[in-house]
Amino acid sequence: MKPARLLLAASILALVAGTAQAQTVLDLVPADATAGIAIRNVAELSKRGDEFVNEAGMQNLFRPSQLWLLALQFLGINGGIDLKSPTAIVLAPPEKGQDLLNLPNLDRFLVLILPFTEIDALARNFGFENGQLKAGKMEEGKGTNFGKFFFARGKHLYIGNTREAIARVLDGKAGRKELSAAQKKSVNDSDVVIHVNPRAMGKEWGSFIDNLRSQFGKLDDNAEQQVIDHFLDALTDVRYGLGTLRVDRGLGVSLLAVLGNEKKGGKEFLKTLGAAQSAANLRGLPDGNVLAVQASQGDGRKTGIIAKVLFDWVLKTLVRDRRILAAVDQPVVVGVFTEVWTRLRGSRLAIYKNPAESEQGLMSGVAILDTDDAGKFLADLRTLAKIADGKGLELNPKEKGKPAVDVEQLIRDLSDRQYHVRESATLKLRLLGEPVLPRLDKARRAAELEVSRRADRLYRQIAEAAAARRKELLYAEVLRSIRPTFAYIAEAEKRQGRVVDVVRIQLSDADVQRARPFMKQLLGPEWNNLRLVPHGKQVVAFFGSDLDLLNETLRNLAGDKPGLQGSTAIKAFQRQAPSARRIELHLAMASLLALIDPQGVRLPAKAVLSSAGLSVGADYLQLDMWVPSSEVSIIARGSGL
Repeated sequence: MKPARLLLAASILALVAGTAQAQTVLDLVPADATAGIAIRNVAELSKRGDEFVNEAGMQNLFRPSQLWLLALQFLGINGGIDLKSPTAIVLAPPEKGQDLLNLPNLDRFLVLILPFTEIDALARNFGFENGQLKAGKMEEGKGTNFGKFFFARGKHLYIGNTREAIARVLDGKAGRKELSAAQKKSVNDSDVVIHVNPRAMGKEWGSFIDNLRSQFGKLDDNAEQQVIDHFLDALTDVRYGLGTLRVDRGLGVSLLAVLGNEKKGGKEFLKTLGAAQSAANLRGLPDGNVLAVQASQGDGRKTGIIAKVLFDWVLKTLVRDRRILAAVDQPVVVGVFTEVWTRLRGSRLAIYKNPAESEQGLMSGVAILDTDDAGKFLADLRTLAKIADGKGLELNPKEKGKPAVDVEQLIRDLSDRQYHVRESATLKLRLLGEPVLPRLDKARRAAELEVSRRADRLYRQIAEAAAARRKELLYAEVLRSIRPTFAYIAEAEKRQGRVVDVVRIQLSDADVQRARPFMKQLLGPEWNNLRLVPHGKQVVAFFGSDLDLLNETLRNLAGDKPGLQGSTAIKAFQRQAPSARRIELHLAMASLLALIDPQGVRLPAKAVLSSAGLSVGADYLQLDMWVPSSEVSIIARGSGL
């Protein structure tokens, strides 16, 4: 659109809405702007921001009030601004095909939007006489370091270095119809709002997506590759993103990505990720000395592929590179994770600091797993434990007398149309290990392409793992050469009137000498026992030695008590984040750092948690975070701020 047409459109808009006052931050930043930052109430942010800096002990940082004064000095403004109304700076919407971020003189496209108490009082800062600057008319003036053109609309003054930039902002797409009333209210109630339009960023956003695509690489399973493609489609289809900041005895941050309608794969990704009948919650978990808490809700059959792909990627990029986990063991770890995940409809897990470290070890953990059938879930785990143990198993189902595994059926299942069947068969064959290599070698030459391809990959993985283990023994890589087996003990004990099954970790005599001191210090004398207790359709899993936590969990479930869900430590986060969260995570950073440096961290009198939650809609993805001032203070001291 030519500048003259832009000005005409802006003038018509100004005449229509000239008397209307833009009162919210969303009114100031057009939905198609390249980028923008808006402040709801400068006076309030300055006051609360200064209080937050004091509470967090970050006196070395600039205070919000100081930054605002510096901004006014830079602009040469001495008065006339309404400090209680929204203000913004916007990078104008681009013309079609224009990449503003890669153009020289970016300030040509910036527009500053200032609220005024009285137009003449603000206009005098830019060389205007009283009555010279009128609403709905573009005028030339002179700013100290920024501003050549000025346009008043409602109770705001639009300031820019070019007519075109102001006209584009005035003519930008107003409103965000795709946001719900609750989302709009949440954004408009925030102290600071940041708007980003990836589509207006030119090559940068495309390069970011291409880099992600290369990191994931080409996956062997078509279903997994489709998940990656849909995830990247979702990123490609982001219309705009909104980041919000709240300052009030802590920092509340929300990141909202809104999708368009150009990529069906993006909507499919959100539909799969958001598949759940209820929201994530912490109900039933004990309200104790928490170190970390996680909760998720969703149909494991649908989200299992996403969980598997992302977990595999995390292990590759964060774990394996730090040599915590041997590369040859990664497929098994990922396989077990996926096998359990696909059977869940939700879960919550909390790790607690033990009250008597010398007798109980450092920590214990309890999880509540939501399943369709707790009995079948435990039976499936029992089967996996037997396969992983390998002792007493017969690989030929025609011979009686020993528990049998039908290897031939597992090989046929490698090409099953259902993803979870393929993955389950793959995991069981991996766990069986070297004894199935001859049959996998035969299957590598099968007529069915899918069976031969997957059998070949499994054959190579199992053979490489066996070779790596022998190499580890030769080079004495102690921690990474430990290979546990598992014994499933049904009805091992009773607690709170309920039967408890135990999965016992078994190590060789040599491995016990190497691993037990560390594990006992971490989890106490019960370090090698994972307790499983069915409760209706739920399964309670407990590890560690503070068995009072397990008893309290069972009492909470029996009495339908909220437990950790009603804790005051997460109230601030619950007020900020949408109630229909799919995933949430809470960390007691002070307590975690105190484990590392007991003398250097002073724990607060009351437990506080830093929190994050993920919400999913038909066309949006939202991440909410909350960090209390006391936790920010600890981070600040650790980083030297």
